[in-house]
Amino acid sequence: MLCWANRLARRQQPVQEVPAPLLHRVIEGHAGIDSGVPIKPSWSARPGAASGETALLEAARQLEHEPPTGDAVSDGLVRALLTEGLGYRGYAHAEAAAALDERGESTRAWASLQSAAWWAARSTNEVSVAMIQAAKSMAERQKWGDVHWVIERSTKAT
Repeated sequence: MLCWANRLARRQQPVQEVPAPLLHRVIEGHAGIDSGVPIKPSWSARPGAASGETALLEAARQLEHEPPTGDAVSDGLVRALLTEGLGYRGYAHAEAAAALDERGESTRAWASLQSAAWWAARSTNEVSVAMIQAAKSMAERQKWGDVHWVIERSTKAT
């Protein structure tokens, strides 16, 4: 919804902007969400047109001249996307996931890990074994039995 709102708000006159804290949340943990679908209803959406990476990069560009948040994780992710653009491979998100996990922010860590895995898979066309192991470890430590079950079943199928 935030990606959609951001796309639509920029097309209105006068231009409305989604608040910066919400854009930071999108960048931090929602990579791979199908936010690139066409504005007009259509049955002819092209494969790959809804990948969402352009929505994430657009959000980062909007934050480029905003004052820093004071949160090294959030500010670092914006800088990584601005620096690497479509060539981004997810490393900053992986580092963010580890840092957030160490700080006890498991929900943010999980979201950042999901984004790291998506960006890495997007750039390599493979599921990273390291990302799977990190997800298993986090699910075990947090006692997220349902998440651990899904990871186990999905990795046995590959």
